[in-house]
Amino acid sequence: MEDTPFRASFEVTHRLPIPAQADDLLQREVQTMVPFLKRKAGRSGEMTELSIVTRISLERSGRGVKIHAKYVNTAKDHRLRMLFPSGVAADTHFVDSVLEVAERDTTPAPEWVNPSNCQHQQAFVDVHASGRGLTIGNKGLNEYEVLRDGQGTIAVTLLRAVGELGDWGVFPTPEAQCLGPNEAELIILPHNGSDRFDAYTEAYRFQVPLTASQTDVHAGTLPPVCDMLEWEGKGLAFSNLKVNEDRGELVARWYNMSDSPVALRIRHDALGSGLYASTIMEDRREDIATEDGAGKVELRGFEIFTAGFDR
Repeated sequence: MEDTPFRASFEVTHRLPIPAQADDLLQREVQTMVPFLKRKAGRSGEMTELSIVTRISLERSGRGVKIHAKYVNTAKDHRLRMLFPSGVAADTHFVDSVLEVAERDTTPAPEWVNPSNCQHQQAFVDVHASGRGLTIGNKGLNEYEVLRDGQGTIAVTLLRAVGELGDWGVFPTPEAQCLGPNEAELIILPHNGSDRFDAYTEAYRFQVPLTASQTDVHAGTLPPVCDMLEWEGKGLAFSNLKVNEDRGELVARWYNMSDSPVALRIRHDALGSGLYASTIMEDRREDIATEDGAGKVELRGFEIFTAGFDR
């Protein structure tokens, strides 16, 4: 589809004949409130075609392979997943969580009786071991599962079409069948295990595309080339830059994705005259000394750090 000095891309079209919906038994089980673990409903004999067009792209300066899938869902009561075999045999996997990268067991505990072991994600899932790893980033695809298939396959749910909500009553959700056009975006980030934090950073960056805005010619206070906030720290993730609601000062937050201490170096030429450490509630703590225009802070393993900038 595209072959330029900047990007190459091609498309793959899958046309899948699938059952149009569940069989009639499902509605009877729903109406009589049969628990989902005891249901016997199957798929309907009526078939429909699901056509999926997937564009796969690699950019000249890109650090991963980008995927864009679009399809028109014509079926009910089904799940559509995209599978990424990593070729990695590992007992645990890693997934982004709230201000951390969590390590989770791939095999659930014996008391887990759900037929699947789906988990929640926000930005990425990673499997790595023995100098080999695979990170799959996404935009808005919150369900995943690492399959116990010997291949370390990462299964990302593109669509879960359901007609009810909850497991303690009957709550019809016809719009949750997600009929009609749908799209999904993902990025494949292979790595060697030791540079997995670079892949995590790229997965976070994938969720926030660049925004460009053109203005007219006018005078300004900033130099032609200006880094608003420049920072360094291997294994750190940048969380947010915001305005303190009480004082009007800019506040930035990072967190350590690893269990090892990491030095954070902050340069803030355009954000404020001084730099200070803050609590997560944005209460001011001690000032941070700067050298050559940059401040340096040591973060403990998994630590969340908030910095403020004097106006």
